[in-house]
Amino acid sequence: MINPKDASKRPIPTQKVTLDLKGWLKGKKESVFMQEENLTCYIGDETLLPGVELALRMMGEGEVSLIRMVGRFGYQERGRGADLSPGGDVAVPANATLEFKVALRAVGDVMPEPGKMTPAQRIEFSSKKKALGNRRYKDRAFPPAIKAYKEALTFIGSASGWGGEEEKKALRKLKIDSENNLCAAHLASRDFGKARDAALRVFKIDEENLRCLERLAKIYLATNYLAKAESMIHRLKKLPEASSRVEVFEKTLEAKRELERKKKLAFAEKFKNLSFGYEESSGGGKAEDEIVLPPLADGDNIDKSSFFGSSWAVYLAFGALVGAVLLGSIFTSQQIDMYYKLATVRGGGCSVA
Repeated sequence: MINPKDASKRPIPTQKVTLDLKGWLKGKKESVFMQEENLTCYIGDETLLPGVELALRMMGEGEVSLIRMVGRFGYQERGRGADLSPGGDVAVPANATLEFKVALRAVGDVMPEPGKMTPAQRIEFSSKKKALGNRRYKDRAFPPAIKAYKEALTFIGSASGWGGEEEKKALRKLKIDSENNLCAAHLASRDFGKARDAALRVFKIDEENLRCLERLAKIYLATNYLAKAESMIHRLKKLPEASSRVEVFEKTLEAKRELERKKKLAFAEKFKNLSFGYEESSGGGKAEDEIVLPPLADGDNIDKSSFFGSSWAVYLAFGALVGAVLLGSIFTSQQIDMYYKLATVRGGGCSVA
């Protein structure tokens, strides 16, 4: 500790702190990867690295400390790219040991509960969580990104608590962006069901949202809901800002439909050639291997009026046979459809707002 102060005012979880922060690679003070002044955040909101948060909880207001942390308290195995480092241009290698100089300027109030936040607080906290989710997404840390976007949506809450027109406009945009980004993170994780749910929530708010329509088209193509995919592509084509992806979506849809057509033709051919256990005679004589039953003895003729002697027995037997064949075709179709459901488009290529 460089500048110790009264330790009686230490921050606790969810409490607001203001600090100055400078970070560099161990033993290389010139390799600065982060530098912030008057940074405001809350303990536990994941704005800061775990090692910095742990140190702050042992510092008093006004104290300045030097911190060294191993990789598991820093960026862990994912590291950090130079282009993502605010205040610095140095990349952080995986599992790198880091050093920080931290000055705790002020300790403030505890974070309010989401249900009791003012519209301004909803905007503040949800914006920070969304920004955190974007950083995690760009680091390809998708589960933490999903967690951050969900927390942003919790802070945003329902429209009933959005306040005046300006606040409503800002929170509506934040909700759309956070849901779209959540969809992108789920797509990158190959969770198409949850990605679809997030995109549909955007669709309910804005049916002409470009990112939403693109991702719904991608999801429906991936899961072989081709009619729904076509509907989304049709909506995209109506937008003046429609991207070049529309052509890719159309080609993918055409290819999948052609594959579906070939599959149906293969089924038709299969059952066209299906034998029912006998061959029709091509001539008037007996077939070479035809089995001839001996005549019945006198008095043993079948009563034509009885059930088993009527043609109904033949019809029922034939119906049962056809039913078994059709049931078999359903199972086979389901098995083949499984292949198509497993054939997915790539989840990457999404950007976050």
